[in-house]
Amino acid sequence: MNLRLRLLWVVALVSVSLAALRAQSNYATPYAFTTLAGNAGSTGTADGTGSAALFSNPTGVAVDSSGNIYVADTANNKIRKITSGGVVTTLAGSSFGAVDGTGSAAKFANPNGVAVDSSGNVYVADTGARTIRKITSSGVVTTLAGTAFSTGSTDGTGSAARFNTPYGVAVDGSGNVYVADNGAHTIRKITSGGVVTTLAGTAFFSGSTDGTGSAARFTGPRGVAVDSSGNVYVADTSNHTIRKITSGGVVTTLAGTSGSSGSTDGTGSAARFFQPQGLAVDGSGNVYVADRNNHTIRKITSGGVVTTLAGTAGSSGTADGTGSAARFNNPQGLAMDTSGNIYVADTINNTIRLGVLPTAPGAPTAATATAGNTQASVAFTAPASNGGSAITSYTVTASPGGATATGATSPLVVTGLTNGTSYTFTVTATNSIGTSTASSASSAVVPAIVVPGAPTGATATAGNAQASVVFTAPASNGGSAITGYTVTASPGGATAAGATSPLVITGLTNGTSYTFTVTATNSIGTSTASSASSAVIPATVPGAPTGATATAGNAQA
Repeated sequence: MNLRLRLLWVVALVSVSLAALRAQSNYATPYAFTTLAGNAGSTGTADGTGSAALFSNPTGVAVDSSGNIYVADTANNKIRKITSGGVVTTLAGSSFGAVDGTGSAAKFANPNGVAVDSSGNVYVADTGARTIRKITSSGVVTTLAGTAFSTGSTDGTGSAARFNTPYGVAVDGSGNVYVADNGAHTIRKITSGGVVTTLAGTAFFSGSTDGTGSAARFTGPRGVAVDSSGNVYVADTSNHTIRKITSGGVVTTLAGTSGSSGSTDGTGSAARFFQPQGLAVDGSGNVYVADRNNHTIRKITSGGVVTTLAGTAGSSGTADGTGSAARFNNPQGLAMDTSGNIYVADTINNTIRLGVLPTAPGAPTAATATAGNTQASVAFTAPASNGGSAITSYTVTASPGGATATGATSPLVVTGLTNGTSYTFTVTATNSIGTSTASSASSAVVPAIVVPGAPTGATATAGNAQASVVFTAPASNGGSAITGYTVTASPGGATAAGATSPLVITGLTNGTSYTFTVTATNSIGTSTASSASSAVIPATVPGAPTGATATAGNAQA
């Protein structure tokens, strides 16, 4: 690397470090990311499910209409397939080379970009071989355009065409394939019959000029995507910009400023990227970007408004999470399915990540209610899914009447109910996105006044044929004022009644051991008895002495 390139690289690193210090604050649509397949930090080529599968520097990713994901497993020289359930197999390829054939008989040379058409054919930018390959759904590999290991930038049909460093590919609804020819600084187009033309840029002339066809300039483009109207979007990687090309070849800059790296959210030229690479476009014209050296996933509206969906600029890692909590390490490939889920080739982590747009939670389950006086306590089970965003609260609603209670955990107590009325209850869960549908209704309960709870803490102090019993009022009066307490002795059943503690029970037999229980009574009835006190034994106290006389002495008596 010469001195000038070293200086440019240092400037770029400083730029992204400053961007990281600014930190993104606009996560307008924070996707929740998990790891679909691969094991972060583990390199290999194992087929398997989820973390049992291994990749080596995956760089390209595409998804078909059935939810199958295709991966350019670059360092393994293979094209891998992942089902929506995370089961990984090898579709084609076995080792470095440029051999057409079926499945493992085929060979690739550091493939990077992949795209898939509506028939399930996969197109591959076979970077090291300088060709564009096609793989049928049954794994049959052919060369669509270019000649293996022959470098150039020649337009033509099939093997007569030449590419320099094809990196990204995209396919439209008519079967046309678009290629980011990185080393030639051009965007190429290949018809389904293999006819190659240059859509925009001039071979081997770098720059960042907007214009039509050959008048436009790119510098090291690596990613392409195409929308339903035939507009092609380009990750102009070394210019740190996202470009747009109409079907007529008119090139404009959608977002970013050439030569200015960073990670600023904003509109058009106010936004900043740092070597963006993978692209996808949705049905509304929003463009999604794997912003490689920022370790983030970005979104650009059709009006050029850029926001950050996941990751934190300048912070590499491999954490699953939502929005800024997620971490990536040089994400290079990106695809989107028809449900709006995002797939990322997280290259240095050797994993394929799945981003799901958070939704409202699922409904809570198993609502049960216990009635009290003008209230009910409702218990429930949290929903199986939080929708990708933490649940912030639950709300219980009574029917009839609509009385509610809101809180963070089960159970919740709904107050203000009418005694004697039958109620059922439903529960909803709320996260940052919205509120779930309601749970199934609980069984009906009828709030009512009940007998008090049992008094507690009964203790007794013995006297002469009696005892004084102290106790604590019950925690619940049952919804009606307590009118009195009754102390009962055992054995014998002697009682004493009164309004407050303590109560003195008389008529006991001295020398006999007694325990005592206490009940409380309200307008409905009498509580269960308290626990028994410890035993005490009433006894006769000594009488007063009598017949006292005194004899005087010196200073005494």
